[in-house]
Amino acid sequence: MGIQAYMQAIPIAFSAGSTLYLTALMLGIGVHMGWIQDPSPTAQFFGLWWVILLTFIFYAVENVMAVIPLPGIGTLIHVVWDIIHIIVAPIIGAFLGIATSGVDAESALPVAVVSAAVTFVPHITKSAGRRTLDLMPVPGKHLAFNMVKDLLVAGFLGLYLVALQHPLLMGSMSIFTIGLVVFLTYQLAATTRWIIFQMSAILTRFTTLFVKSKTSDIVPSPHLALLGHQEPEIATRGLAQAGISGGNWRTGYILLLNQQLVFTYSTMFSGDKLWQININQVEIAYLYRRALVDVLEIHFADSKNKKRFARFVFLKDKEHLIQQIANRLEAKVTTTGIVAFSDKVSESGRKVVASTASGITTGIEESKKAATKSKQVAETTTSHISQGVAIGMDKGRDVANNAAANIKQGMVVGLDKGKPVADAALAKGMEKGKTVTAMIKSWFEKKIK
Repeated sequence: MGIQAYMQAIPIAFSAGSTLYLTALMLGIGVHMGWIQDPSPTAQFFGLWWVILLTFIFYAVENVMAVIPLPGIGTLIHVVWDIIHIIVAPIIGAFLGIATSGVDAESALPVAVVSAAVTFVPHITKSAGRRTLDLMPVPGKHLAFNMVKDLLVAGFLGLYLVALQHPLLMGSMSIFTIGLVVFLTYQLAATTRWIIFQMSAILTRFTTLFVKSKTSDIVPSPHLALLGHQEPEIATRGLAQAGISGGNWRTGYILLLNQQLVFTYSTMFSGDKLWQININQVEIAYLYRRALVDVLEIHFADSKNKKRFARFVFLKDKEHLIQQIANRLEAKVTTTGIVAFSDKVSESGRKVVASTASGITTGIEESKKAATKSKQVAETTTSHISQGVAIGMDKGRDVANNAAANIKQGMVVGLDKGKPVADAALAKGMEKGKTVTAMIKSWFEKKIK
């Protein structure tokens, strides 16, 4: 395996990072139509008709997402799509690199690793570019971005298919591509920070449906030192997206302090930095309330009276704090329809939570009152039962005594009345006995004779 394999793999991998499915689609068509001579088994796989159809469907889906009318939903779909393809794009890019390099299976791993790395860089850069477009109130921005990008990539791939038969042209394309990769890698730190910020924005959007922060953030002591250890009126964390020399794509703290708008941030090599303007310098400010983030754009005149602007991006949990800053700057507020709808949902959710909490508290209080009342009723009932038992025992004892006396009296009366009857019966019985005895005696005497 020589350098020629890498020279053929790097351009196609870079193209895959820019437009993954268009690259796979054009390579598949090239193989299917016989434009690529002696394609490798991996390349032949991309040339299968059902693989071409599948890549076309995914390419169409990716472009349909660019024209979704609701900005909030479109942004969310783009972010999720890009996050998924952080893994998917390098994997497919590795296979595309293997398909065009002509290496065998034993030598494929180094080419696959290089191709995946090259694919990753433009994909991350493209994702960051899309998120930047989300901040701009320009209609059709994503569709225009996709069209320009796809036209450039299609031209690049067409030239690549030709260069496969011309080593000198392929070498020139590879050197050019490597230069692009190096440049984008230099910007990769800022790009990665922006992607991470956007991923945080998705999580924060869901967590703030019911709860939002209304208190200022705590400014770290190194940043307070830049302010002379003065406590700001309002402090909130955000990201500088444009207009801050040396601070763009860095997170920091935007502050209101003594009629000054201040942004403090940290750098790896230069330490902590401070940017500030007087509020009186602000000519106009805009607050764009997007689905996932809030954007504060400030237009002002610098010390030389030159027109400048700065743009800051904030997560949704800072909405109340940003609104306070915007009010001080007399900013014009622009809200998308989906944000207005989500705000209503959030407000309804917060009311439901408050109502539920109030209901639970009321229920607990009512339960306590009911328990106290039940205890009182139980104590009263117990007292009544004890009193009833005592009265019942007293009355029962009287009844028992009366019954015993009556029984005794009845026995005496019964004995008095029964004695004459018994005596008469006894006398009568004895008479009859004597008569029977006489009759028996007479019978025996007759038998003896």
